[in-house]
Amino acid sequence: MLYYILNNLIRLGLVSAVENQRRTAFVTHSPERLYDLLDEKQKEFEAHKESIKEVIPELKNQYRLSQQRPGVRILEGIEGYRGLMNDMLEGQPNCIFSYLSDSDKGNPGLEIREGFELQRASQKIKQHVLIHQPTPLKHLAKNSHNSYTEIRVCPESMNQFEAEVYMYSWKVAYVRYEQHQPIVMIIEDPKFYEMQKNIFTYIWDKAIQKN
Repeated sequence: MLYYILNNLIRLGLVSAVENQRRTAFVTHSPERLYDLLDEKQKEFEAHKESIKEVIPELKNQYRLSQQRPGVRILEGIEGYRGLMNDMLEGQPNCIFSYLSDSDKGNPGLEIREGFELQRASQKIKQHVLIHQPTPLKHLAKNSHNSYTEIRVCPESMNQFEAEVYMYSWKVAYVRYEQHQPIVMIIEDPKFYEMQKNIFTYIWDKAIQKN
């Protein structure tokens, strides 16, 4: 430890080593040498400071772009689908806007969807649902008459939905099925959300309310 300290002092110029035959003598220098060291460190600091100033504008620009860039997540399988349902509940939006395909047949996760509907109603989260056929989906049937669920039937001129779409908490989620396994894509972007919500509202106003 002593030699480590002495070597550091030598490196700083506060001590000199003088070899004398079989031994080494250490000679201390004036403490005013510390002022010289401080001046050197100050110059180094100023040099680094200027370098940092030069890159800060670029760093700020990259940060701004990263904050504005849409966030995209891909979730796969039944657990990914469960993750989407949980994300909607945890976001506690005032209303969820959704397009749903007309049949549950062959698609897994019915139990998850039924549990989601019950939990959503208990949290008093509204849902506006657009479907193609007047008969509601199984997981909506139990909640289709409560004050937190409104279902409307799209105009016949519209093509049937090939995917489920959910709009909530500034996010748009797409769910499609590959070999009956759900693949979920969640896009978090306020501008994209507003655009999709405006399209939904336009169709909603033309849709037929289900009694």
